[in-house]
Amino acid sequence: MNHPEDQLSAYLDNELNEEDRHAVEAHLEHCESCQALLDEWLAMQGQVQEVFQFKQAPITFEADVMQTIERNQQLTVGKRWLAIPLVAILLIGAFGITAGAMFVKFVHGFMRLFMAILYMVTHFLSDVPFVSLTVIVSSLLVLSASIYTLRRALQPTSMERG
Repeated sequence: MNHPEDQLSAYLDNELNEEDRHAVEAHLEHCESCQALLDEWLAMQGQVQEVFQFKQAPITFEADVMQTIERNQQLTVGKRWLAIPLVAILLIGAFGITAGAMFVKFVHGFMRLFMAILYMVTHFLSDVPFVSLTVIVSSLLVLSASIYTLRRALQPTSMERG
């Protein structure tokens, strides 16, 4: 016996023409297995419709949704004012850390260079006594000239005295 399983699905969905419909119905009257399959599919279709049936939304649904959206927008706007100072603080902190690290490296490099120059100068001066004596004497001459010039610059002129 030929079972029209492909046509059972179309029969269930009312997609068959009149002639095919009568043929399937005639077959169902004599075939218990196809009738059981159709009953099973009808039960499954009923369960699916029950699960996925549309429910009527309450009358206040639209107003509730709009209030929720408005509340969320207010919360978002309320939190935004806090985000701007936080971002500014983070940027300033990042800049400070970067600039601080560069400053520390600069000072460290400068101190190493200064220590090397100081070592070189003291080493050189200790090896050459004549140079160290010349530096001391020339420093004293420059200091004396500076004191003399400063005294003359600070003395009141004749117009200021009188």
